[in-house]
Amino acid sequence: MALGVQELVFGIEQTLNWKEWEWDAVEMVGFHFDWDGASGPVYVDNLYIGDETTDISIATAAPAEVGAVSIANANQENTLTWPAGDGVAGYQVYYSDKPFTSVSDANVLNLGRVAGASTFKHSPLAPHPSVATGVESYYAVTSLSDFGTENQSIASSYKSVTGNVKSTPWIQEVDEETAFSILDNLDAGVVSNSNFPDFIKPFIVTPNSKVTAGSASADEADLSAKVWIVYFEGIETGTYIIFYAEVTDEKRQFNLYDNGLGANGAWDYDSIELGFGGYQVESFLNGSSHEVAMRGAEPDYQFRMGKHSDGNNLEGFVYENFRFAAIAPDAQCLVDSLKDGSENVIGYKLIGALNVNALQGGEGQDVLVDLPNDLELKLYPFTFAVNDNDGAGRESQMNWSYKPNTSDGWWNAPDEQPSVAFAGKGIVVSNESEEQSQLAASFELSQNYPNPFNPSTKIDFSLPSQSNVTLEVFNVLGQKVATLANGVMSSGKHSVNFDATSFASGMYLYKITAGSFVSSKKMMLIK
Repeated sequence: MALGVQELVFGIEQTLNWKEWEWDAVEMVGFHFDWDGASGPVYVDNLYIGDETTDISIATAAPAEVGAVSIANANQENTLTWPAGDGVAGYQVYYSDKPFTSVSDANVLNLGRVAGASTFKHSPLAPHPSVATGVESYYAVTSLSDFGTENQSIASSYKSVTGNVKSTPWIQEVDEETAFSILDNLDAGVVSNSNFPDFIKPFIVTPNSKVTAGSASADEADLSAKVWIVYFEGIETGTYIIFYAEVTDEKRQFNLYDNGLGANGAWDYDSIELGFGGYQVESFLNGSSHEVAMRGAEPDYQFRMGKHSDGNNLEGFVYENFRFAAIAPDAQCLVDSLKDGSENVIGYKLIGALNVNALQGGEGQDVLVDLPNDLELKLYPFTFAVNDNDGAGRESQMNWSYKPNTSDGWWNAPDEQPSVAFAGKGIVVSNESEEQSQLAASFELSQNYPNPFNPSTKIDFSLPSQSNVTLEVFNVLGQKVATLANGVMSSGKHSVNFDATSFASGMYLYKITAGSFVSSKKMMLIK
């Protein structure tokens, strides 16, 4: 039914077989619109229901407040339960990683509506495994009436719980040796993640991920993707972000830049997109406050990567949409076929590098992106999406995001992009699963590995409880030459990297102090 704007008068004078209402018997008046498969808004204005006095208090009355909530944490998941209320049609569950006093506070997320039950399971997230233990989560539950009226009082239902949570993927700083081994692959035309550190956790999209354009893929063979990302800062080379992606895609249709289609239109073809804000954000849940992409002191970027030409040529392109609206300078990209164990082509794989220093300047005077080093951990707006074209234009775009407000406009709306941790090279995590890495029975300092080493090595240690930790390196004269950790650290297993590029060969001693626990071990640097 497409009526446009019309005046509809309901009454006995109409020929639509309407019956005159006997107001004494009327308890509820409503309207039903059958769109017959179409969609769109319904606007009601100047609604006249006669001269009788009507009582709509039943529709506006708030239900009873939700009682005390209990929360149990197990297996990185929080389970909330609360007493069922009489006359309550449903509940809204709210969450924050910070204390709050009202469900309308800026740092509070609405996790959704619960109907027919008084329990809810939630798996909170942390931006990095190093901050995923002993995490405090804050919740509140409100009640809803049959008419959707919400009782927003949380005096009884507000509750917090402390426990271990899941970590999202993060972007890791690597040393120059690792970075150059990856870039050597790129220079040699090898599209592989063989030299990425084993502990790097990929960003993953599947048919269950957020769909920001078109419809979800039928299955993982139709479209799914994994992306590994690292960065490094060289004295002579500047800062580079290096990425590797594997995209499973049954049918591939690339935007061939050499054929005159232009990189700007790659979104309509098989391609990878990255959204990145070159500025630190404070809130993991809220992320950026930019409603549109900005320039200057807090610059936002959108990158698009795809295949440059047809045939056996592996050359790809990296397009930036806001700073340049053109191919990004000093960027590299290669695209090759992704094959299964039987050498059947099942998709494509892509490796590339972005020169972060080349992003500064321009008409908007974009400032240099300051990424963390060594033991620093900072949050930046970031997301990635994969576009799918099976031969008739883009059919789907799937997005890696944990934010509920991420939409098809994410590319120009940084506030819809999640926050991702960039971790300095001194913060190294174990290859063990998160559940294993978060368990530690006692204080322990492990032997560094490799040992002997050149120029870097890893040092593992375990903390059974949150502790104030210092980890220091001394030469054979007893002089302190480096501090690898200094501050409060959570319980669990930890690993830090010692880069001795600027040190002379010889014997060194590393020492940990965690509360009353003190331990030291020797290590050998051979150049």
